[in-house]
Amino acid sequence: MVQAGSSEAGVRFAAEFAEVVFTAQPLLESGKQYYADLKEKARGLGREDNQILVMPGIVPIIGKTKQEASDKLEKLQSYTHTDVMTETADRWLGFVTDLRAIDLTLWFRALCRRRISFRAAKRCSSS
Repeated sequence: MVQAGSSEAGVRFAAEFAEVVFTAQPLLESGKQYYADLKEKARGLGREDNQILVMPGIVPIIGKTKQEASDKLEKLQSYTHTDVMTETADRWLGFVTDLRAIDLTLWFRALCRRRISFRAAKRCSSS
């Protein structure tokens, strides 16, 4: 069975049933954490590490120049619905108590561009 999804329910489902899991984590650090969490949950259900293959996803943004690629990325991100930004912030920060306290658009774009780390995002959201 092939599964895709990084929600808590998706990870639990994958740990129990999946043979292949697709995931698209925006940072290497979060990808390693996702991998470790999934494998730990699977071991807790009596599965061996080699019974689940994790396939990382990438979204290449290509342009003739770095600026053109950056412009394309910004345009693509402008289509991101607020609910998706909220869910992403909630997953990364662990909670979003007051959406007015952080500018989700800027936070989401910065995260996607890998210009801020998870720890920095967490510090920004708690101030």
